[in-house]
Amino acid sequence: MRRTTMRLLPLLVAGASSLAVSPLDVATSGLASMARMPFAVGQSTTVLEGLAPYESPESLPKLYEFEACPFCRRAREAVTALDLEVEIYPCGRGSRHRAAAKALGGKEQFPLLVDGERVLYESEDIVAYLAGKRGAAPEALADGGGAAPSLAATALRFGRGAAVSPAAPAAAPAKLLELYSYDGNQFCRLVREALCELDIPYVLRSAGKGSPRRAALEALAGSSQCPYLVDPNTGAALGESADIVEYLRTTYGAAAAPPAPKDELLALCRATTSGVMDDRDRFDELLALLEDNNPTPRPAESPLFSGGWDLLWTTESELNFAMEKGLFAAGPCTGVSQTIDMAAGDLENTVLFDNDSKLFVGSSIAPSPDDAAGRRFDFKFSSCYLQWRGTKVPLPPVGEGWGDILYLDDTLRVQRDIRGDLLIATRATK
Repeated sequence: MRRTTMRLLPLLVAGASSLAVSPLDVATSGLASMARMPFAVGQSTTVLEGLAPYESPESLPKLYEFEACPFCRRAREAVTALDLEVEIYPCGRGSRHRAAAKALGGKEQFPLLVDGERVLYESEDIVAYLAGKRGAAPEALADGGGAAPSLAATALRFGRGAAVSPAAPAAAPAKLLELYSYDGNQFCRLVREALCELDIPYVLRSAGKGSPRRAALEALAGSSQCPYLVDPNTGAALGESADIVEYLRTTYGAAAAPPAPKDELLALCRATTSGVMDDRDRFDELLALLEDNNPTPRPAESPLFSGGWDLLWTTESELNFAMEKGLFAAGPCTGVSQTIDMAAGDLENTVLFDNDSKLFVGSSIAPSPDDAAGRRFDFKFSSCYLQWRGTKVPLPPVGEGWGDILYLDDTLRVQRDIRGDLLIATRATK
């Protein structure tokens, strides 16, 4: 299939992944099958006659693909028509299998077929190779519709089988699941989408119409109906797409955990500038949670206080002005950093600008002797200069005050100063 860029406006949109089967899912999956079937000449549902045995290496062929990809669909249709068994490694956006695919073939392009020493990209090349292995004439697998019907099938299931869900498990099951399926079946598609979104690899045992494998399926399940899932990790075996999807969700899906207060606070700060906070109520809630759960006792005296820090967010107007407007002719601000050495009693503040200029303020610093909680520190400016175009311009070091450390761990510091301004800093990585 030639890769063609098209603009498609689907009449029905399945929506984002929910890892559940609704009547709309069944309907749009059926329409997706109908959109493709007339052009695939039955190959998405029916096994070709007179196939030769597949001479394969010791292991099954491996197909790296994802359900929503229209080019991958061509490869899966060939698997149905040629009645193959293959290992499927779903490679939706965010998949752990994308790195493995790139290591094998050198690029993240799908579908990718690996059969022993053979590594093949391009759907038409894969179809031709597989047809040759089964002694089938290439024209028996001709695609009469080009890219449009396959893209239309993807559009009708827009958003499904395209990316890894937040509910996907952190690691794949120890043993490959086994799925009896064929590509054109609307109910099989629902299961394959769920496997893709959960990033779970599996053995696809193709069982299209006319497949000898249907007799084995009937002996196993009491019916030749697809889909049918066997999970060697748990011993479960079940049919019916809704039941299978629910099983996958409850067995392997992990509900997306809400971000921890620290992570949520960092995300809010990174999404804002200049001390403005769009959701200040939530910010204050998170701040209170962190303060109540500060892991560092007597933080102003802790070794964690010392070291390099980068300013992330502050309400201090002078710093926000410098970061937004620059300072004199020094240009825009590119960062604010601190270096603290409590043992030596030194605090250095540096405001960097984009033309190698900087404003430097040196201070003395020490834990406050009047604070029984050990979270307050006192500081007093001791030196100040502006470096601009290679010239160091001394400035009067005027100022002193105190700060209370509300939260301190190895990567985050939150403090409030004598004026009530908040400062949130992250540990410098350099």
